[in-house]
Amino acid sequence: MYKKKKLFIFDLDGVLIDSLPNMKQALKKTSQNLNIRLNFNVYKKYIGLPFEEIMRNMGVKKDIQLIKKNYIFFSSKNLKKIKINNVNLRILKKLKINSKLAIFTSKDSKRTNAIISKYKIFDFIVTSDDVRKGKPNPSGLFKIMKFFNFKKKDTYFIGDSYYDYKCASNAQVKYCHALWGYHKIKNYKNINKLKKLQQILNFVK
Repeated sequence: MYKKKKLFIFDLDGVLIDSLPNMKQALKKTSQNLNIRLNFNVYKKYIGLPFEEIMRNMGVKKDIQLIKKNYIFFSSKNLKKIKINNVNLRILKKLKINSKLAIFTSKDSKRTNAIISKYKIFDFIVTSDDVRKGKPNPSGLFKIMKFFNFKKKDTYFIGDSYYDYKCASNAQVKYCHALWGYHKIKNYKNINKLKKLQQILNFVK
């Protein structure tokens, strides 16, 4: 069915899972617990960046690590409810027949593993804990490519944000934008637009 092995690297939030309600609730609880104002509509604009960068872009100048600790605590309470839907899971299993699957996410490793470890489908995972600089720095993509010894021309990054797009661009790998994700595309150049995950199978025929 498939001719040549490809490497498909997926962003997590917005692409494979819908964690937006969890994020909103965690930020609300964090705001209440620390008695600070954190606007989720503003937070949403920067999803894809490391948490610290999101806070700085929101104008937060102090206690960022305390805020992060609280956010992770409240976010972790309901992670079991977050799942990859069965349709997409079947597509990933089909894709895996002759391809390598990986994840590069801005989430920390503990929460990432809590969500996806049960699936046993991804060959390699890079989280915010595994890189010195997060997206749009391409070091996470390079780390995955080096692990598998894949060339840029055979590597695809599937994301849903401007930061995913820039990350792929900086790494010079092919970028696929998940139109069902959290951020709409604007003037992105040289991208593949995906209306549904099944379209990813077209790149391995």
